[in-house]
Amino acid sequence: MLDEEYRPDQIAEYGRAVQDAAVERMRPHLLLTRIGVAVAAAAVVLDAAALITFPVFAGSGTGPAAAVVALVAGILLLVVAGWQLVCWQLAFAEWRGGPDRNLNRLALISYVAHWVSYLLAVVALLAAMAASRESGWSSTSAVLTTLGLVCAIGGQVLAGVQYLRTAGPPGTIPAHMRRLIERERKRAERGR
Repeated sequence: MLDEEYRPDQIAEYGRAVQDAAVERMRPHLLLTRIGVAVAAAAVVLDAAALITFPVFAGSGTGPAAAVVALVAGILLLVVAGWQLVCWQLAFAEWRGGPDRNLNRLALISYVAHWVSYLLAVVALLAAMAASRESGWSSTSAVLTTLGLVCAIGGQVLAGVQYLRTAGPPGTIPAHMRRLIERERKRAERGR
C-alpha cells in the first residue's frame, strides 16, 4: 500500500516536527544512555584511583603504563558516550519541534564514534589485564582497575553503541512506518 492509499484515520501524523509519540517511547532509551554516561564517568574515577594506588616496584616491568592506557581509554569512552547522549538530545529537541539541525551529519559522526567505542573497549580490556598483572592480581590497584573495566564496558554498552538514527529512534512505529512507505514507493516506481 502506498501512503496515498491509507485513510487519514489509519496513519497518524509522523512529521519530523511532530513526533511526540516516538519521543515518549524513546524516553527509556535516553535514560539508559544517560546512565551509560554516568557509568563511563565512574570508570574514569576508578581508573584514576587505580593509577594513584599503583604499587611501585623497583626495577620491575613497565610500571604503571598499562594503568595509564586504561585511564586514557576510559576517558575516551566517556567522551564517546557523552557525544552519543548529546546527539540524541539534539535529535529529541528537533523531533519535539525545536530548531532544525543537520541530523545526517550528526548521525554520521555518531555512527563512526560507535565503532570507535568498540575499539576503545578492547583497548581498555587489554590495558586492564596488563595493569592488573603488573600491579599484582590481588592489589588494590588491580581491584580498582577491574572495577574500572566493568564500568567502562558498561558505559560502552549502555551509551557508546547508541548511535543516532536520523529516521527516528530504533524500533518505533513512526520510523518503521516511514521505512515501509519509502520501500513500497520505491518498489512501485521500479514496477512502472
